[in-house]
Amino acid sequence: MNDTMNIYAEKGHKVVFLNKNGTESQRLGARKKGLIEGHVYTVESTEVGGYSTGVYLKEFPGYSFNSVMFADLVMHTLQNTFDQLNDLFDAAQEQGSEGMAEHFKSMAYALGAQMAVSGKPEHMPEFINMVITELGRGIQVGLQTAHGIKNDFEVQVHSIKKD
Repeated sequence: MNDTMNIYAEKGHKVVFLNKNGTESQRLGARKKGLIEGHVYTVESTEVGGYSTGVYLKEFPGYSFNSVMFADLVMHTLQNTFDQLNDLFDAAQEQGSEGMAEHFKSMAYALGAQMAVSGKPEHMPEFINMVITELGRGIQVGLQTAHGIKNDFEVQVHSIKKD
């Protein structure tokens, strides 16, 4: 996963200041202007060059920053979430197969509860189908990455019933 922002990001795109990459003087200059590590900023425009790309932020009009010092908000959040889940997975793995089973049951319960809280009841069937489809895609990527197994299978939800 690329940990820097899309250099072709459009106006309104959200990025996170990483406070890494670029030169020390670029990072220092960015901090002096008021950028804070981990904070989210809004892209005004980018200026793609042959060697580097400047990003102009809505919050700092007229100033250009080196784009490698930023990550796309969505990708940054996905990576952080993956890392946190991996830490939980590692802890569960230490407890053996029963610990792993409990870990996945707990994660499924928490995910379901979060979906119910944040989603609209009338959209639950489509929401569940989307989550199960992405779960299947994740399994495919995991099998290929960890075990070299390339599977072409499709996950389908055939029935969701409301009591």
